[in-house]
Amino acid sequence: MRRQLALCGLRSIDNVVDITNYVMLEIGQPMHAFDMDTLDSCQILVRRAKDGEKITTLDEKEFTLTPNNLVICDGSKPVALAGVMGGLNSEIKSTTTQPATTSARLPAVWARAPMPPATTKRASRSIQPSWAWPAPCI
Repeated sequence: MRRQLALCGLRSIDNVVDITNYVMLEIGQPMHAFDMDTLDSCQILVRRAKDGEKITTLDEKEFTLTPNNLVICDGSKPVALAGVMGGLNSEIKSTTTQPATTSARLPAVWARAPMPPATTKRASRSIQPSWAWPAPCI
C-alpha cells in the first residue's frame, strides 16, 4: 500500500491514514481520520464555515474561511475542510489510541478551497451515490 501511495504522489503517514488515502485514490471517495482524543465531543457535524473562521490544515497552512467553505466540526470547532483536507488540530499521530474515520458524499461544488490543484481535483470528483453507505448508529 505504501508503494502504491508513493506512486500516486502521496506519502505514507500511518496505517489508519494510509487506508483512508488508498480508498480515496481507488474509488474517489474522500475520507478522513481523526484522533478522537483531540475532539471536544463525539458529535461530528458538517456545516458552512462562519465568516472569518480559521482553520490550520494538515499541511500547516492557515485559512480564513467564508460561508462558501464547508467544514467538518467536532460540535464546536472546525476539524477539517469537508472533502478537501483535515485540520492539524485533530490529526492522527503515533500516540493516537482512538482513531475515527469519516466519509461523505459531497457535491463537487463544495471543493472550493485555496488548496493545491491535485487536492481540489480529487475533492471535486463525485462518486456514485450508491457507493456511499449510511453510517451505523453506535
